[in-house]
Amino acid sequence: MIKIERRFFQKLLILFVWFSFFLSINLNPIEFLDFNIINKIRIILPLVLAFLLITLRYHNIKFYNFLNKQLFFFYLIFLLYIFFNFSFQKNNLINIFWPLYMMLSFFVLHNLTNYEEKKDILILTILIISIGFIFYFSSSLIELINRPIYHFYGIMGAELGYLGISNPPRSSGLARLALILFSFLMYYYLIKGKKNNYFFLTLICLLGTFSLIFQSRTISFIYIILNICIISFYFKKFFKDKWLLVFAIILPLLINFLYNFNIIEKHKFILQKHLGVTDLSTNLLATYAWKNILLRDYHHHKNNPDKFSSNRFDNWNTAINIIKKNYLRGYGAQADRILINQSIHNSFLYSTLSGGILSGLSIIFIYIFSLILLIKFYLSGTYKICDSALVHFAASILIIIGLRSILETSFAVFSIDFLIFIIAFLFFQESLKKYQ
Repeated sequence: MIKIERRFFQKLLILFVWFSFFLSINLNPIEFLDFNIINKIRIILPLVLAFLLITLRYHNIKFYNFLNKQLFFFYLIFLLYIFFNFSFQKNNLINIFWPLYMMLSFFVLHNLTNYEEKKDILILTILIISIGFIFYFSSSLIELINRPIYHFYGIMGAELGYLGISNPPRSSGLARLALILFSFLMYYYLIKGKKNNYFFLTLICLLGTFSLIFQSRTISFIYIILNICIISFYFKKFFKDKWLLVFAIILPLLINFLYNFNIIEKHKFILQKHLGVTDLSTNLLATYAWKNILLRDYHHHKNNPDKFSSNRFDNWNTAINIIKKNYLRGYGAQADRILINQSIHNSFLYSTLSGGILSGLSIIFIYIFSLILLIKFYLSGTYKICDSALVHFAASILIIIGLRSILETSFAVFSIDFLIFIIAFLFFQESLKKYQ
């Protein structure tokens, strides 16, 4: 009886530890003294709970796991951040704090949890994402109705100052959450769901629409790639249910097209009727760029690919020139924010800029290992015999986050992407061992 209670307590503690890591996202340790009590708890809680868990499960720690060939380079990037960047005066504390949280969360998952606990953590992650998306999307509707035109680009959820949460996700972040939930429901419906379950089909349609309607070019691209993969590997299952194709792909694309066409026409009316703009190709539209990404991209940026990429190409070139000056050590965690004053929007460049060429190479190895796992799952035919929707979902996370990291810093920093990626990576890796 005591053993059962002890295991239950430890399992509950693991879930709390994982939840606390999500709570600590978007906090800057440099501002600790200025934090309210809620933020102080958010930033300290993961350390306290993780230490307690390590104390209770110290006998589970197997140090040879650190030498696992598929995880060694995963750790390398974080180790380099900590041990080789103290000389960069502006971000010494960040050099310790964020890499520590990244390593600690990875350590907890890899060394202190078994397969079933990883499964529970993945389920908890889906629940956290669901609650976060519902809340922030609902709160963003308040902002939406206050706009002259109901467009979603640039929209943000409400800040929860009383809870210490002051950095709500932007429209691109909400699109990412919608796509992740879309992916989960798609695989659940394909693997476990009952045919013609219109409740699930409606949810899939809504989440697919939200993935597109927030107008994140990165997520829209990934949405298309993901659906191509699903149709390719699950062709028979996908087309056994004719409504799945309609609700998952056709309707979201159609709704998004009609929505954007309507918005563009309304913008034209406002600009011509109320602002006296006769030439819709003028740079005056740059003033209204935030209102609609399609209007912006077509009219203002059609001849400027760098503007179309939100200055990514220019920032990448700047980062490369900075890296050349110190390619062995890098400049410390969050170096892009300090040196370029914004996100570099690429996980490889971020890692190289922050931790030097070895850190950058470690990201490439992560890509390679993820690709190897996906090849083993799909090309070997394992996906055909796997009856777990969570395993299929974990595979889709490697695809989604992997693609997103090309145009965002993504899992290279302590973030939602990072936490989602590492639990999906480790759960998927262990699942393959079971099926093979």
